[in-house]
Amino acid sequence: MDSRRIIITGRPGVGKTTLVMRVLEALERGGIATGGFYTKEIRRGVQRVGFSLTVIGGPSVTLASMDTPSKVRVGKYYLQQQLWES
Repeated sequence: MDSRRIIITGRPGVGKTTLVMRVLEALERGGIATGGFYTKEIRRGVQRVGFSLTVIGGPSVTLASMDTPSKVRVGKYYLQQQLWES
């Protein structure tokens, strides 16, 4: 089986997640199996307050948040360390 990995990078707000969602939909319509994960921003009004992580075909969890302090911080976001400890 041919396996490929794609990483999409870009500045905030340019449409990376939108692109991923459209590509996933097209692949699924074509019967092509997909896997991996993507992140989406969590917003409160117009302010970004965190990020969720979604496993393709699986659950979504909060990856980072301004609202839930933890020992691990990246910029203004606290990483939800229980994700790494379980």
